Amino acid sequence: MERKTLILLVGPSASGKSSIAAYMSELGLTVAKSYTTRSPRMEGDDEYHFVTPEEFKQLDLCEHTEYAGNYYGTTQDELDNSDIVICDGNGVKSIKKNYKGKKMLFVVRLRIKEETLTARLRARGMSESEIASRKAADIKSLNHLISDFSVASDNPKYSISAIANTIMDLVCCHEKGNIGKWIVTDPDCVQFIKMMDRNTFQCIQTVQFPDDSVHIAESTINLQEYTAEELQDEIRPYGYKNISAICQCADTDTRRIIAECVFENHALQNLRSEVFASFDEAETWILAYVRNQEKKFPQMQYLYCVSSLRCYENDEIYFGTDNVFLDEDAAKEYIREDMDETVAEICAEGEDRQEIEVDYDDFSISAHGDKYRWNIAPISLPPALVKDAM
Repeated sequence: MERKTLILLVGPSASGKSSIAAYMSELGLTVAKSYTTRSPRMEGDDEYHFVTPEEFKQLDLCEHTEYAGNYYGTTQDELDNSDIVICDGNGVKSIKKNYKGKKMLFVVRLRIKEETLTARLRARGMSESEIASRKAADIKSLNHLISDFSVASDNPKYSISAIANTIMDLVCCHEKGNIGKWIVTDPDCVQFIKMMDRNTFQCIQTVQFPDDSVHIAESTINLQEYTAEELQDEIRPYGYKNISAICQCADTDTRRIIAECVFENHALQNLRSEVFASFDEAETWILAYVRNQEKKFPQMQYLYCVSSLRCYENDEIYFGTDNVFLDEDAAKEYIREDMDETVAEICAEGEDRQEIEVDYDDFSISAHGDKYRWNIAPISLPPALVKDAM
């Protein structure tokens, strides 16, 4: 059975990535085998395709990275035919940017205590200088990495089987909560977007004309139909300097943001025939349209997902999914409390409170060129999945 998600297993050296991947392969998942220029650790080591630096340069790679003086990379075909890929933080960023397949990407980050890491690397026979070099590479690679799930893999309470099975359960919820589900992406224009796979999105929203008539734009966006350069042009009007900036987000959010930009740029070329005299009429029509398409789930229940976006003056962008709530009011209260904590952190760095602009209704903060924004997105799920998602 072809699976809909590619799991990116990332973490520092000796954090258990290979052990967890091996266990998951016993559950029927296929682990991608990357190419590397490093030497095998022991006779019979088949964890990688081992090649020379010259052979590595000839490969058609989807991602590649240099780690501790060696090169690692994975081909597009290998990713398309696999369910799990072991990589470092640079590999995650490269795959999110360059992968062309239909599978959603789910990033699992393994954490490990420094003393445990040191002991395991010593057990591998590494020298102190090699260990220091490896640690430095890990820190640089994993800095600011956004993951869908993070776990302390050296916690004795968590066995390899427990971690692996938890990953499988979360991937299942992730797929059912994203694929084929309408998500509100802009309530101001009643914009809904439905992900069909990693590249294909169905989009709909209202478009108000100068004569106050309201139209409906609807389109199916296939991101594979655009080159990387064309997508750069599509997102630039919305303040994104490049695709790499958006790739700071979780992958499903990254792809949805890009699809939203493409859809809005071409909304006027994708109008339906209906024309409405008021915004309320058009909104009612869209809500009915969305509900009709989800009528096979007559008892859908909503979770309210809170996300945050930080845009710094130096153009760095960080996106994170903070929490989910069963109640929208609880989500709003959480955001306001988080805003207060953020203001306190900014003031602790020496900023004058009176110079900080705070809008509790718009869920935004502005301080000397840095901008902070929170958002609530309702996600529809069958009731049986809501407990798992929480």
